[in-house]
Amino acid sequence: MIAIKPYYQDDTLTIYNEDCRNIPHIKADLLLSDPPYGVDNDCDYTRFTNGLHDNHNFHKGIPGDSEPFDPTPWLSYKKVVLWGANYYANKLPMGTWLVWLKKRDNQLGTFLSDCEIAFQKGGKGVFLYRHFWHGFDRASERGYAMVH
Repeated sequence: MIAIKPYYQDDTLTIYNEDCRNIPHIKADLLLSDPPYGVDNDCDYTRFTNGLHDNHNFHKGIPGDSEPFDPTPWLSYKKVVLWGANYYANKLPMGTWLVWLKKRDNQLGTFLSDCEIAFQKGGKGVFLYRHFWHGFDRASERGYAMVH
């Protein structure tokens, strides 16, 4: 077994920044993950670099991305939030869906995904959070965050 070291740890919190498939089952109050598997990413990265970088050299890919992802081991935790769950929704039980609408209205449908979707264990609702994401800018500090 691989020795896993915490990315951050204090008296009340431990964060692991690892391939979630390599984390042994640990005691936790919440499992929150954005597993990058099962997507089979085929994005044309040349459009992000004005054609300066081809896909092979710009994006090396994620090992396991082309393989189906099974979230079953993570569903045993009491509280679970899994981002990107729309890629493996057929393997999830009934639960709550969280939708992050990350674009302004005039940007909808223009480039990449308009929103991100997460599965939350338990419940049956769908909840929307609207927050304009502008790269790594702090949009909320510039007044662009809205919660609906």
